[in-house]
Amino acid sequence: MAAFLKEYYTTESMEAELTDPNTATYFFKNEEGEVVGFLKLSWKDAQTEPDYPNAMELQRIYLRVKYQGHHPWRQIMDFAMQEAKKLGVPRVWLGVWEHKLPGPKDLWALRL
Repeated sequence: MAAFLKEYYTTESMEAELTDPNTATYFFKNEEGEVVGFLKLSWKDAQTEPDYPNAMELQRIYLRVKYQGHHPWRQIMDFAMQEAKKLGVPRVWLGVWEHKLPGPKDLWALRL
């Protein structure tokens, strides 16, 4: 995990991601103003896989531990689907980091 963070979360890589016109990062708060999670969406050439040029990737979805398995997850997914509709992409897929879950990398395709 430390090697991953060192490689993918540098100041330079974060700056590049946040200024890329084909990505968007959103932070979600609860009613008290506490950040509960964030979402990174990518489309066109900003996606991690080149096989889906007319799709949008849910590249990062993170929730704080105490909110996992609760209502914010559904709200974030609904928000992502609405963003896909705004962009006019016919497919949304979830990129899963191969070391995050057991087994091979999975791509979950959702048709809109």
